[in-house]
Amino acid sequence: METQCDRGIESFKAELCLDEIKTIQKLSFTAENKKKQLEYCQAGLAYLEQSLQQKGAKNHDRFANYSVCLLQKAELLYWHRSISQILSDELSEIVVKDVLNLDGSEMDAARASLHECKVFCDKYELFLRLMTVGSMYIYLGLDVALGVKITLSSLLSIKLKKSLSDYLYA
Repeated sequence: METQCDRGIESFKAELCLDEIKTIQKLSFTAENKKKQLEYCQAGLAYLEQSLQQKGAKNHDRFANYSVCLLQKAELLYWHRSISQILSDELSEIVVKDVLNLDGSEMDAARASLHECKVFCDKYELFLRLMTVGSMYIYLGLDVALGVKITLSSLLSIKLKKSLSDYLYA
């Protein structure tokens, strides 16, 4: 049974938060800009939490959306940690309430999110998404060797289980 919250909409809202974070990153380095970025991180993570708590995805689109939410969560956690660190180290006079009670555990949570996404993608043979999981391990600096291993394994799975055109596309 579907719930009232649609994963696609929540994922889209979280992506808008990520875009705002990246846009603000290009602006001047001010306490106010960092505070806004952190607030967008918190909003994006809240949207994703609503979506990830849903149970019973029954079709391929919902499987894909669930995995995207997990990837977005890992990236938002990375940004949250990075911005929180800057605020505490360089802009200690700015106080932003950690409404999500992460308190420095963001990178562990990001690893857990990527691991869950990997397991989920393995189960449903979402090989292109697995390549994205591998690249996120690398991009976020969580585990470069594991990221490379996942990416190469995904390519091999595509080659063995999918068509030649899928492999060439990957």
